[in-house]
Amino acid sequence: MRYNEANFKLTAIFVILLNVPYLFLIARQEHLFAMKIKEEVFTSVPMIKIEKYFRSKPIGFLFSPQDDIILVGKPSFEESQPVPLVIVKSNKEVHIFWIYVTPFTFYIALSPNHRFIAYSAEFPQKGIWVLDTFTKETKLVAPEFRDGKMIFTDFPYFLDSKHLIIKRVDTKQVEVSSVKNNGNHQKSTQVLRRLLSSIEEEIVDIETGEEKSLLPPGEELISVSPDKKWFYVVDRVRNKVLKVKADNPSVREEILNWYVPGLRLSWTTPLYIGMPDQPPTLDRPPSNKCRCYKLENGTLIFQKTVFYGDNKFPRTSIVYIAPNKKYSVGFGKSGLYLKQIDTKKVMRIEKKEIIDARWNPSSTKVAYIVKGKEVYEVWVYNIIRGSKQKVFP
Repeated sequence: MRYNEANFKLTAIFVILLNVPYLFLIARQEHLFAMKIKEEVFTSVPMIKIEKYFRSKPIGFLFSPQDDIILVGKPSFEESQPVPLVIVKSNKEVHIFWIYVTPFTFYIALSPNHRFIAYSAEFPQKGIWVLDTFTKETKLVAPEFRDGKMIFTDFPYFLDSKHLIIKRVDTKQVEVSSVKNNGNHQKSTQVLRRLLSSIEEEIVDIETGEEKSLLPPGEELISVSPDKKWFYVVDRVRNKVLKVKADNPSVREEILNWYVPGLRLSWTTPLYIGMPDQPPTLDRPPSNKCRCYKLENGTLIFQKTVFYGDNKFPRTSIVYIAPNKKYSVGFGKSGLYLKQIDTKKVMRIEKKEIIDARWNPSSTKVAYIVKGKEVYEVWVYNIIRGSKQKVFP
C-alpha cells in the first residue's frame, strides 16, 4: 500500500467536490470508444524518439511476472499528444505503444495473463481504458460518468484477466454547499462520511464494457481468495470485516466487528491476522512493524511482531515488502536498502536518490528509478546474483 492511503482518499473526495458543478452537463454514453494503437519494436531503447517524455519522472511503472519493465512517459501540459508506453522485455527487445493518458492522477495495471494494460486517460474520452497488447487496440471500458455515478479514483485493478474492479460514487450524494460552509468542520466531516458510505465497487467486463455492482455501497474489497470464490470486505459504514461469496454477495458472515487500515487476513484455517503496530492516520504513514495474531473461537491470540523496516533504514524511507515476505526494501533520498527478514541482515545497494521501486512477483529482483544526467533511469537489482544492471534507457 502506498504512503498515507487515508490522506489520498480524502484528497480525492475534495477533488470530486470541486468538480460537482460540471457533473450533470455530461450525457450518458451509449457506446464505447475503441481505436488502434501504433506499436514500434526496437532492439534497444530509441532515446532520440522518446527522450523528452522521460526528462521528468515516469507517470507509470510496473515490473511484470515475465521480468518486463513497463514505463509510461510524462505528457506535456501544453499539447494533447500521445505519450510512449514502453515495455522493455527481459530479452532486451523494446516495444513502444503510443497512448493518451491522464497527466495528474495516472495509474496502470497489468492483467494476470500479461496481455492487457488498464490505464486512465482523458482523450478522446475521459475514463478507464484497456490496451490489448496482442491486437494493438485500446478500448474505453469505463467512462468517467455512467448512470448517475462517477469514477471515484483512477486506480483500476484486475480481478482476473477478463474483469476490472473500479470505484464509483453516486453524484446525487455530493453537496457542494455543505463543503463551502465557511470552515464548518462538523458539516464537512458529515459530507465526507456520506461520500465514503456511497462509494461503490463495480466489476467491469473488459470485452463488452458491461458494468455491474460488485458490493453494496460503502463496502470495500480487501482481498480475494486464491480460488476467486470468496472476498474479504470492509463495511465502511459499520467498520466491520465480512467474508462474502463472490458470485452471491448476499451470502456473508462477519469475521471481525472492527477494522483498522492496513489490516491483512489469511485464507487459512485457523485465520491469521496481521495489522500495523500503529495504524496509519492523516498525519502518520503505516508502521513498518506488523503484529500477527491467530483468531481462535472469536479470540485474538498474539503470535509475534515482524519488523519489515529496520533501524538502519533512513527514517524517511518508504518500505515495500517482497511478495514472498522474506525481504523488504527501504528507499528514498538516501538510496536503496535491502533487508532479509529472518536474518535481519541489511545492505545498501544504491546510494543515489530512489524515486520509486517495484518487486517482481517471484521476489528475486527489485526494479528502481533514479534520476540520470539527461533522463530518468531504471535499474534492476538481482538478489540471487547480488548485482545490479541498468535496463532503461
